[in-house]
Amino acid sequence: MAKDLVRIRKQQTKFLNLTAQLRAISLTMTTVQSINTMSESIKKVSKAMTKLNAQIKLPELQKAIQNFIKENEKMEMKQEVMQDAMEDVFDDVEDEEESEQIVNQVLDELQISLDQQLVDAPGQKAKKDEVKAKDRDKELEDRMGNL
Repeated sequence: MAKDLVRIRKQQTKFLNLTAQLRAISLTMTTVQSINTMSESIKKVSKAMTKLNAQIKLPELQKAIQNFIKENEKMEMKQEVMQDAMEDVFDDVEDEEESEQIVNQVLDELQISLDQQLVDAPGQKAKKDEVKAKDRDKELEDRMGNL
C-alpha cells in the first residue's frame, strides 16, 4: 500500500507537469496565431499604402498646401485689418465719451451749465420755447384732468 501511495503521488506530479506543459504549448500556439494575423494585416496595409502612394501626386499636393497657406495668410491679414479698423472706430467713440465726460466735469467744477451758455444761441431759444410750450400744455391737461 505504501508503494501504491508513492506511485500515485509520482503520477500526480507527472500529471501536473504534463498539464503545465500543455498550457505552455497552448499559449505558444495562441501567440503564433496572433503573430500570423498581424503579419497578414501588415501585408494588406502595405498593399493599400502602395496603391494610395501611386494615386497621390506629390507635386500637386505640395502646390495645394502652398495655396492653402497663402490664402490662410491673406485671410489672417484681412482679419487683422478689420480688427484694427473696428478698434479704431470703437476707440473714437470711447474717446468722445471720455472727452465729453471730462468737459462736463470741468464745467461742473467751474459751476457753469452748458445749457445756460447755449440759451443765447438761436436754435436753443426755439427749443427752449418749445419745451416751455409743452410744459404749459401738459400743465393745462393736468388741470383739465383734475376737474
